[in-house]
Amino acid sequence: METITLHYADGESIPVELSRKRMKHIRLRALPGGRILLSAPLFISTERIDAFLVQNKDWVYRHHFEKASMLGYIEMPFVLESGEAYYLGVKRRIVGVPSTRDEVIVGDGEIFVRYKGSADRVEKVYMAFLQRSAKALFQGAMERWLPLFTERGIRPPTVTFRRYRAKWGTCFFEKGLIVMNLHLIKADPSFTDYVMLHEMTHLIYHGHGKRFYAFLLRAMPDARERKKRLSEGVRL
Repeated sequence: METITLHYADGESIPVELSRKRMKHIRLRALPGGRILLSAPLFISTERIDAFLVQNKDWVYRHHFEKASMLGYIEMPFVLESGEAYYLGVKRRIVGVPSTRDEVIVGDGEIFVRYKGSADRVEKVYMAFLQRSAKALFQGAMERWLPLFTERGIRPPTVTFRRYRAKWGTCFFEKGLIVMNLHLIKADPSFTDYVMLHEMTHLIYHGHGKRFYAFLLRAMPDARERKKRLSEGVRL
C-alpha cells in the first residue's frame, strides 16, 4: 500500500494510505484512530490523485483529528495495554485470580479470570471465554430475527465467526452460512443485532439494492445510525 504525506502550514503532516481498486471514483475515508484511507481507480494518474488530495486537504485535516480521539472495535486489542478490556460495550479491568480451574466471571467494573498454572495464562483463558460468549451472542441474535425469515421460507442459517480486519460479517447465501466478526464481542449487543439482521437480509436479497434496504429499515428503522456508531467505535 502506497502512502502519500500531506504537509500543513502549522508544521503538521498527515499520512494518507492509498490503495487502487476496480472502481469508478476516488474515495476518502477516515478511520478511528485518525487513519486516512484513499481508494482510487486502478489506472487513474498520480497527477489526478494529487489534485484530489489538494482539493480535499482541509477535509483530511479535520477528520484526521476528529477520529484521532476514537478507538475502533476492530483496531483495539481484545486486552488493552492498561489491563482493561471492552466486553459487550463496557470497559472493565481484567483481574487474574490463581485457581484450581479456569473460569471467567464478569462483574460491573472487573472481569475476574481464574486460571490454573502460571499467570501468563490469563489472556488465553479470557480469549477462550470470549469465543464461547461470541458463539452464544451470535446464535441468540440469529434466533431473534429468524421469524422474519422463516415466514418467507428461509431456513435457519449456520452461524460461525472469525476475526475480520475490515468487515463486520459475511453472508454466504448459497451455503446458508453467516460469518460474524469476533471483534463484535467488544461492542454493545445492539450492534451485533444490526450486523446479524444485515447479513440475514442477504439470504433474501443478495445485493444492496432498494429492496434490501427497504426490508432492513422496516425491521430496524435505526439501522443506519447503528452502523455509523459501530464504525466510530468509542472515544478515548
